[in-house]
Amino acid sequence: MAYFRDAEAKAIFGVLLASCIGVSLFLFEKGTYADYPTALREALFNVVSIATDSGLHTQDYSRWPIFAPCG
Repeated sequence: MAYFRDAEAKAIFGVLLASCIGVSLFLFEKGTYADYPTALREALFNVVSIATDSGLHTQDYSRWPIFAPCG
């Protein structure tokens, strides 16, 4: 795929991946979700949705701990 050869696309995918992992770990550590797989699933969907500006969300992420919506 051309995306994997493009430096900018690799950087964006890297930032998205790091953001998803960071936010999910943060949500799990703060006790927002009972287990890590749930925190990861919610973070993946909502972080990618926020980053792509699709307007879709499954959670009220404004109620997440303050770092998470900024991540």
